Amino acid sequence: VYCDGIRYAVSCKKAGFSEVFIIPDISVANLMKRKLIGKVVFGANGIDPTGDFGHTAGHLAIADLANKYKIPVYVIADTGKFGQFPWNQALERKHPWLTRDPKAIDELTKYDIKLLNPREDRVSRKCVNMLITERGVFPPTRIPDDLKNKPSSPKKPQSK
Repeated sequence: VYCDGIRYAVSCKKAGFSEVFIIPDISVANLMKRKLIGKVVFGANGIDPTGDFGHTAGHLAIADLANKYKIPVYVIADTGKFGQFPWNQALERKHPWLTRDPKAIDELTKYDIKLLNPREDRVSRKCVNMLITERGVFPPTRIPDDLKNKPSSPKKPQSK
């Protein structure tokens, strides 16, 4: 099973970071409250002209928690990610995510219990301290005009 987190963690270690941890998303608040997280760094699927960015579901919760605990949030993205983006927070991932145990799946089906797995979040620019690009670093409220006003990015087909 593909996991971005594993690939990123290995890349960070190879790049020379001395301590790299992978944690379950649900642990973030605990670690932030204990001041064990000093910054949050995200990638982005897209950054719109307002400075809001989108990425997979879960990013909004972490950004909101970081703001609650006054932890800076940085978004790293190449300038190709800027433009008009068709946000659709109702999209869902349909692949199994809770369990692969056939008996458990049968129980869920038997009792008509549905799995809900939203695919993407839109995170407000108010949660972001800085955008980091190959053209420099700037706050989401000061996106350069040529990036803010660039033609719409080609729409990628979005599956449900």
